[in-house]
Amino acid sequence: MKKEQLEKVVTEAAKRSDIQYRDEMGVRVQAYRRFKEDIDYLPIDADEMVTMLEFEKNNCKRLGRPPVFSCVEELQGAIEAFWDYLITANKNGNALIPDIEGLASFLGISRETLNEWERSNYRGFSSTIKATKNSIASCKKQLALKGKIPTIVFATDFNNNHGYTQKQDIQVTQLTDKLAPVTDPEERRKRIEAAVVEEE
Repeated sequence: MKKEQLEKVVTEAAKRSDIQYRDEMGVRVQAYRRFKEDIDYLPIDADEMVTMLEFEKNNCKRLGRPPVFSCVEELQGAIEAFWDYLITANKNGNALIPDIEGLASFLGISRETLNEWERSNYRGFSSTIKATKNSIASCKKQLALKGKIPTIVFATDFNNNHGYTQKQDIQVTQLTDKLAPVTDPEERRKRIEAAVVEEE
């Protein structure tokens, strides 16, 4: 599809919707088709968004470089700095929520790298990463229980980042012998007599 055709499709789609999903530069805005502001979610506060953007901008400079953690203690120190950063930001009025992507970005690695380090116990990091993920999950769970995170966002996050699943357990049991066909005529007669209700 040519650029002009694409722009025409996007323009026509925008005319059909009263919700603007992207700004003039094509950047995503906080608007959702299924969710309503102040009912399902709160609008983004500009100050907290600036804090998040500055955080991510600084971390992007480190991404893609070889990891600088040579031992568990160095990783633990970096994770402690992550928590300190979140505490300071929240004390300054910027409501930042700990999450896996934010941790990975703060560490200067991708989320996939963090997960791989956890799976493969790279340099003995697995226990530290698991404990940190558990702490992050605990924070988010408390926020969700207090209604600070929409339920569907919380559930999806826990499924994608914390190994939880939403499933139904359905048990199928075999029919009992009472429902099995009876070939013995005497047994058949007894069952019929037991099932017949006599009128008074």
